[in-house]
Amino acid sequence: MRTTPGGLALIFTLSAGRAWGAGAVGPGFLDGLDHPRTVAIGRAATGLADDYSSSSQNPAALAMVVRKAGAFCYVQPSAGGHAGCMEYNQGISSRGTIGMFAYYADLGDFALTMGDSKTVGSGRETRSVIVGRFGRDMGPSTSVGVFLKAFHQQVFDTRSVGAATDLGAVYRVPVQNLQVGASILNLGPGVREGQRHAQLPTQANVGIGYKLLRRDLPLLAGDVALGLDGFVPLNSQAGVRLGLEYVWTSRGSRFASPSDESESSNSKGFALSLRGGSALSPDRIVYSTGAGLSLGILSVDYSLTSQSPFPAEHRVALGYRFGSQARQTGPDVLYSRRIEQDSTARDQLVQSTVEDTSMKFVEQAMHQAGTLLGAVWELGGEHREPERFEEASRVFQDARTATQARNYEEAWILASQASLKAIDLKEALSKPIVEPAPAVPPQVADEPTPAEPPATPRVHTPSTPAPKAPVVRVAAPSAEPEPTPEPEPTPEPLLGPDQERRFDAGKRQYEQGQYSSAISTWEDVLREVPGHSVTRISLSRAYRYLGLESFRARDYRQAARFWRRGLQHAPENAEMKTFVENAESIIRRLDSINATSR
Repeated sequence: MRTTPGGLALIFTLSAGRAWGAGAVGPGFLDGLDHPRTVAIGRAATGLADDYSSSSQNPAALAMVVRKAGAFCYVQPSAGGHAGCMEYNQGISSRGTIGMFAYYADLGDFALTMGDSKTVGSGRETRSVIVGRFGRDMGPSTSVGVFLKAFHQQVFDTRSVGAATDLGAVYRVPVQNLQVGASILNLGPGVREGQRHAQLPTQANVGIGYKLLRRDLPLLAGDVALGLDGFVPLNSQAGVRLGLEYVWTSRGSRFASPSDESESSNSKGFALSLRGGSALSPDRIVYSTGAGLSLGILSVDYSLTSQSPFPAEHRVALGYRFGSQARQTGPDVLYSRRIEQDSTARDQLVQSTVEDTSMKFVEQAMHQAGTLLGAVWELGGEHREPERFEEASRVFQDARTATQARNYEEAWILASQASLKAIDLKEALSKPIVEPAPAVPPQVADEPTPAEPPATPRVHTPSTPAPKAPVVRVAAPSAEPEPTPEPEPTPEPLLGPDQERRFDAGKRQYEQGQYSSAISTWEDVLREVPGHSVTRISLSRAYRYLGLESFRARDYRQAARFWRRGLQHAPENAEMKTFVENAESIIRRLDSINATSR
């Protein structure tokens, strides 16, 4: 049976009306290409173009695919019959993403009627579509896509073929988790049967998409995606589409990276999605709902569309993702750049915080270092230990330069190091120089001195009175108690020969800057001789240097731990207490910054 051009147009009108109730070759002509996820959110996916499932409304969504992905779907059209589709997409490194899509629908038998409801025939309608797809990131904020569609339709015994092109773009604005999209669908020559022609429903879409992430909103138990589209069919009336998707996952935010194809999404996590949407236009209102379940690399999606007076339409799709990530997709690049910018801003805030805190201690550290170097100079350190004195003076001068440059963190570290070097040098210079005692000449024996004659003893006679005995007066006992003698100090324990050798080995490690090794060596000695004060002081100094190294590396917690250990060996060390106070002040301020940025 052959049809006239008018009959062909009528067939297209009817076939479109079976899906959408339009009055021409309407916008529902190729709606079978939509994924259930897109249908469930009312097809408001132009701005929410974040996955291959939304690429039918915005081809730029294909650029988000960074590994192998695809789906098998089944559709029960509202006009009756059955339809199915199959698609495959694959990221190809920096060149973008390619994909293929195939769709076939058997809409069953139907009666062809005229305007007076007179039946003029009956027959079967089938449709088949093949789509070649390509998407690519044009920068960290922009993605584009292009689809080439070829389709075949048979109504009764009339066969028609056609081709069309879809174009789309997505721009991710600087506002976090917000993007806008635009697309033009079904550009091309339309449908032809011989010399007869019917135009496809060319349509322009523009939309915005926004995501609320659970990590950004603590009260939110899952992620929420919102879509708002405006669509303008060239041969029908304009309208708007609204969509909402709620996603609960067992592994935190599904959209932690804006790309649904991020590494984290190809995990062993579990995700449950609930969706709803509506398409509103002057001539019709379409409601839709649906759900999705994702487990590892597999996912199942379902949608239900209701449009009075037509029966409900059901769609089911089984999706899969596998393989390694081929590249970092556009949203991922933008997300990484935003994280990098946030990290840079945080580092600047941390730097300012550390400098502000350290500034309070710089003046004290500089004064202490200058005083110690002056004492070393008075002891002759410039001449007796010129190399060590020059090294301590150089570090002190570097601290002064850093202070003038307002680099207070570095100035505090250098001034503290200069103080430590001056202390070590001062103690080395303060040791007494033991000189050999001069030889004592032998004494010459003197001549013996003649002894004096003994005194003649006095003899008492009766005529001579005897001397009176001396009167001895005994003093009364004092009321004040006698002072208690002070206890003798505990003698300093001595090191044995082996311990002395190990102590000297630790000293050499300390002088070579091997502070961790020196600490390990001295702690072994201290375990054997717990009361050896020289070993404790040496350990305290080594911990001071380790703390300064950690502080320079901005590991403030580790620096505080080292300095607290040093205080255990030298509890009265005021300088070490200052070190701990500085580190703890910085840690408190950084914790406050982190709590604010969450």
